Amino acid sequence: MNEWSSLERRKIENQVVKAFQDVPYPGDDNIVPAKKYRNLEAEGVANYLRGKSWRDLNYESIYRDYPGDSSAILAFLSLPAFHFFYPGFLLISLNEFDSADMTALAALRVFDDDSRFAADVLDFKRRRTQVFSSEQLAAIQAAMVWLQKRFGSGFSLELDDAASGLSNFMRRLP
Repeated sequence: MNEWSSLERRKIENQVVKAFQDVPYPGDDNIVPAKKYRNLEAEGVANYLRGKSWRDLNYESIYRDYPGDSSAILAFLSLPAFHFFYPGFLLISLNEFDSADMTALAALRVFDDDSRFAADVLDFKRRRTQVFSSEQLAAIQAAMVWLQKRFGSGFSLELDDAASGLSNFMRRLP
């Protein structure tokens, strides 16, 4: 990575931190949605994230301490927890993409609005993306653009689809 790229990445990191700094912790009992049935993966996610800040997340600790599939963590979160923890996964995407590619792509794929998804999946994704403020969306978009510049368009169809989905989402904003 060249010096410009590193400086640009740090600028985007600061933008992410500023945009998400006031999002409140969801509470220990609201990390995953309450269910009538037991879900071991959701319980594992809640146990892993309980008491943590999104600022504490990094791929090495997730890989070492989380017993499940790290790329699935975001899918199990309640909306308030998703909003709170998302910037940690976005920073993993910026700083640790080479080692955390699947976890990083999972964070970016929440914006993929490809029509091949079932209607309920698209609805789930839309509800999640609607929690972000315009400042937060701008930080997310800056991160995606930086990743595309770093790796090149076409490096990852998933990254390209996510960036396209985010652009589509932002065009629909009032």
